[in-house]
Amino acid sequence: MIHLINFGSSSQPVWRSKLELDLDPDAERVFIADRNDMDLLHHSVAVNNMTVFLPEVYGNGFDIVVIIFDEVGSPNYNAVINDRVRAQLVDARTITTNP
Repeated sequence: MIHLINFGSSSQPVWRSKLELDLDPDAERVFIADRNDMDLLHHSVAVNNMTVFLPEVYGNGFDIVVIIFDEVGSPNYNAVINDRVRAQLVDARTITTNP
């Protein structure tokens, strides 16, 4: 789990990587991993327009792989892989979320 909250009073930026995904409506699951060692960064039910926050390092390179799974229908399964994805580097202090 990645924590966005900083309890200090620092005026220094708290950098995080913001990955915005516009997924296929048929997508059911999304898997986000570090492409170098396939460490799992995020796995969840797919939502059409979803945002995932990752550690700062993923905003500095192309080290993310995103796999989207469509499991509807039998036996017609499908997966789409997007390799060398780069997240946007953002200051976590300025992030707002919708309820």
